[in-house]
Amino acid sequence: MRALAPAFAATLALALAVAATQLWPGGSSASALDAVDGTAASVEVIPHVEQVLERGHAQRFRAIVRDRGGAPLEGATVTWSVTPRVGTIDATGLFVATRACLPWDGIGIVTATLPSGVRGRPQLSDGVLVVVHYDPGCLPPPSGSEGDGQR
Repeated sequence: MRALAPAFAATLALALAVAATQLWPGGSSASALDAVDGTAASVEVIPHVEQVLERGHAQRFRAIVRDRGGAPLEGATVTWSVTPRVGTIDATGLFVATRACLPWDGIGIVTATLPSGVRGRPQLSDGVLVVVHYDPGCLPPPSGSEGDGQR
């Protein structure tokens, strides 16, 4: 029976080490293996500060996709969107401000999204706030303002 004690202790130590790598992946050699597997772990939109634009002006955004070790992954393609539609954004990240007639009308978020490619794993995304400076001149004139009855 005494011969089983060292084997049991070694098995227990191994089980605790495996459990620790799953709970705290940054502190083990297992995370080093994950970091080099080329799996995307994060997306970051650059510039990552609020952008305030006039109608018709443009801002180029770019997305940096990183692996678990923080290294940029080349060739990863993100999908760009803007919600609500305060402007347009193309596949290269070029945003053009198009809408803001009222102060609250021109606030949106530009988002870069990368599908995980693995069933059951959520997609990765990041976004940045965009504000289109409002222009009340783009509102139609109020009805009845054509003639105010004064001559």
